[in-house]
Amino acid sequence: MSEGCSGGSCSTCPGGSGSDGEDRLPPGMLEHYDLNTDTRKGILVFIQTEDGVPDASTAGILTLARNISDDRVFATAFGGVEIKERFKEIFALGVDTLYHMRNRDRGYRPLPWASAIMEVAERVNAAVLLFPDTRAGEELASLCAAKADAGICVRCMDLRMENGTMAAKKDLDTGTIGVRFVSRPAVIVASSTGLPAPVSDPGRKGTVINRPYSLEE
Repeated sequence: MSEGCSGGSCSTCPGGSGSDGEDRLPPGMLEHYDLNTDTRKGILVFIQTEDGVPDASTAGILTLARNISDDRVFATAFGGVEIKERFKEIFALGVDTLYHMRNRDRGYRPLPWASAIMEVAERVNAAVLLFPDTRAGEELASLCAAKADAGICVRCMDLRMENGTMAAKKDLDTGTIGVRFVSRPAVIVASSTGLPAPVSDPGRKGTVINRPYSLEE
């Protein structure tokens, strides 16, 4: 009887990587794959609402998300049945999939909300997390960036994709500076100053996913 190996370290073990520790693919296939390529795509937008009504900056931020991304635009909105009246409006502004975050507790809970947003971000493999420059938006953005160990830019303007990398300008009291995001997801709080004029297409359709979230922090 031959001796077995442990830890999946030999090339004969299912999922084994060989004694040299290198990733293995069929002969001739390695050059077709970059195993270190980041596959994140799309934008996830936090829609802040009050009694089901989106924040005033929502239309501009959703239009911005649609402008800078050729991929899907996702969004999260926390609340109850009152948000349903806004579904068509949200889709018309460019959202492809809306995650309706549900819990019996309707109050604002920063840590549980941030955890819930990050769960959706991982589910959709989002490259960018976009927040409004409200108090809640900035707080949630900071918490999400910490959870993802990702870069964050607050009061960002002139957002754009450059060769697959998100670039922006940060609004400072003394002027603006250029910012490029190396890590993904990029966490961005968009400045309400300079948002594009809302573009709405009443005929656009989208998908709603009702998603419960936990209050455990």
